[in-house]
Amino acid sequence: MDTELVQLTRKWTCGDIDKEMFNACSVAVKTGQALEERAAGLQTDIAHEHDTDSSVSTCKAELFNSPR
Repeated sequence: MDTELVQLTRKWTCGDIDKEMFNACSVAVKTGQALEERAAGLQTDIAHEHDTDSSVSTCKAELFNSPR
């Protein structure tokens, strides 16, 4: 994100884009970063759920297959 914002700032300061375009693109870049961070968090949550499911399945298997 930082490099994108730097490039965007350079384009604005050089006059390649106007302030409105700069602001709109800045919001888009920041929104994109927020979405990437949220996606990473969700991936972590999913991985934890899979680990939990696996642990529960293992535990069930051990309980039901243990000699009585």
